[in-house]
Amino acid sequence: MPNSKGISNYDFIKVISKFSKKEISGFNKMLRSPLYNNHSTLLTLFTELRKYHPGFENKILTKEYLYGIVNPGKNYNDILFRKYLSRLYKLAEAFLDLSERSTIPIEYELNIMQQLSKRNIDDIFERKKKEIYKKFIYKRKLKYDNFYFLHKLSEIKGYQSAKKNSSRERQNELLDSTTHIFIHFLSLACINTGQFETDSVTFKSVYGTEYAHSVLKFIDIEFCLNELIKSRNKRALNKNDIILIEIISNDFKLNIPNEKKSSYGKLRSLVNKNIDLIDKNYLLYLLKRMNTFCISEQLKNNSDYDKDLFENYKYIMEHRLFSLEGTPSLNLNDFKAILYSATRSNELEWLKNFIKEYKEQFGFISGDEIYNYGMAYLSFYKKEYELSLEYLAKISIRQFVFTLDSYILKSKIYFEMGFRKSSISVSNAFRHYLNNNKSMSEELKSGLINYLKYYKILLSLKGKNNSERSYKILNEIKESSVLRNKVWLTEKAKELT
Repeated sequence: MPNSKGISNYDFIKVISKFSKKEISGFNKMLRSPLYNNHSTLLTLFTELRKYHPGFENKILTKEYLYGIVNPGKNYNDILFRKYLSRLYKLAEAFLDLSERSTIPIEYELNIMQQLSKRNIDDIFERKKKEIYKKFIYKRKLKYDNFYFLHKLSEIKGYQSAKKNSSRERQNELLDSTTHIFIHFLSLACINTGQFETDSVTFKSVYGTEYAHSVLKFIDIEFCLNELIKSRNKRALNKNDIILIEIISNDFKLNIPNEKKSSYGKLRSLVNKNIDLIDKNYLLYLLKRMNTFCISEQLKNNSDYDKDLFENYKYIMEHRLFSLEGTPSLNLNDFKAILYSATRSNELEWLKNFIKEYKEQFGFISGDEIYNYGMAYLSFYKKEYELSLEYLAKISIRQFVFTLDSYILKSKIYFEMGFRKSSISVSNAFRHYLNNNKSMSEELKSGLINYLKYYKILLSLKGKNNSERSYKILNEIKESSVLRNKVWLTEKAKELT
């Protein structure tokens, strides 16, 4: 007896369920093209399936029903049906490949140029080379993968020179190709190292162990970038290439403890001066990279970069950089940083509008959850404590960031409202949560445990008029280097002195 289980577990269904209506239409055209598909059965099967896109949840969608659509009157054959969906999946992969390649026009042009060279169509090759320089090289925006495509271009030109027995030109192209691919490697190394650093702040990581055994340990990235800047190789690198290398260099130095602050200043200056030259996707990366630095300083209780953080996020939002590829790339850490930086900059009306406008832009988390948390945070800042609690009570999910911040926000609200028992209860629950969380970095956990330590001390001093003890605790808080919510604790300690 055939298995009547639904079709949702098939890879093909999982993939096309994520297709937009436009992509479904494009895939349909692909199936109708004999270049990609000469099986009418597959087109008939897809024509039926697309009626139920994107959910594919109708009970009628059994394997037997779909098999009967393409083979009316025949008994179900599970092996044959699986072959249908397997072929459709391979075609879906081909469609994804075409979709990705269509976003990189220069790669398409370089592939044509390479084929023209291989087929000895030299006159069209030369025209295509000039066209590529005019459309993509001379007018290109600053982005880290520029050097990869410059490498490919030099490689193709080197192949063409070799065919013409022009050894000098070939040697030059080989050197340029090597230079460009090496810079591309350094660019990726900088980006990946920065991500390692960012992740290690919040979560436990084997970063140190993995880094010690990686290829990065064998290359002095900072030295290589500095030498490239100093060399000013005019044949391989133009003025904008040098600017890009300087950006990459200062991006990398954000990972070096004693160079972070100066490199941040240089990077911010370079980005601001060249903002119209920088590719938007790369600009988004750079702004978020600088935001990570600002947030790390904020976590050290340094408020010098709060305004920078807000201005960076404001630029990102106003220029819709989070939605460059259609799907917004906002995450909860971004949301949290925007809440913090906007309130610290007293941009309350801007923040209220942001919460309303972007509440649906956080992927798997519902707009209601985002809105309620955002308004809880904003209401607390406006000293509307009861309203803040009302919004917090509406949050149902237990996402890591929400859980941490909800505990912190509740503890502050109860303290401000003078609810001693509730303050003790929520602080005890928070400590229990921290002690049982195994994925949190030790730095983050220590900062939060120290917060609870001073929170309880201040709670015990509240209403006791013990200025001497309060003053001592205030100094301890000021001198503490591993302490979350230091600004708020300092304010509360000052009120008790």
